[in-house]
Order: sequence, then C-alpha cells, then structure tokens
Amino acid sequence: MVKLQVRFVERNDCYVSLPRSIGSLLQQEYSANAICRALRLTKLDKTKVYVGFAGGVSKNENELEISQRFAECLNIEEGEPLEVDSMDTSQTEARLEL
Repeated sequence: MVKLQVRFVERNDCYVSLPRSIGSLLQQEYSANAICRALRLTKLDKTKVYVGFAGGVSKNENELEISQRFAECLNIEEGEPLEVDSMDTSQTEARLEL
C-alpha cells in the first residue's frame, strides 16, 4: 500500500498514472489477457474506489494523475490523499476485442 496525492491532468481516458518509483505496481507482469491493472484507492474516510492502471507514469513522485472528468465521477478531489493497492490479477483481468 502506498499513499499518493491526487493531481488532475488534461486527458480523455479513464486510467490513472502512477510514479515510476512504485516499482512493485509498475513491474508486475501482465498476462496475455490483461487490458490493465486494477487498483483499489482508499480515501481518508475509508471509502474505496476502483480504477485501472495501464502503465502511465505521473510527472511527480508523490502524485497519482487522473483526468478531472473521471475523478469527478468517482468523487475524488484534486490534492486528496489516497492509499493505492494493486488488485489480484486472477480476479480482475479481461480481454476485449472489437
């Protein structure tokens, strides 16, 4: 579990970016079926929110980056501290082909 501060970034996706130094999350191997890594974000009030991580790297070492629109949907505020945990891939992976 890692504590990070939320920073809004301008983009049009529903993934978060994490600091490069979080090697335990960044270096976990994805299976052939993985679209992204599922993360559990825990707020100060212990509310849990689930997001996807597709390998994006945030600019600052103590920040989790997320689009403002996506954050608003999840009731996450800029500057808010969050605890970040990686989910077990065996229960969260799926492959989508169009």
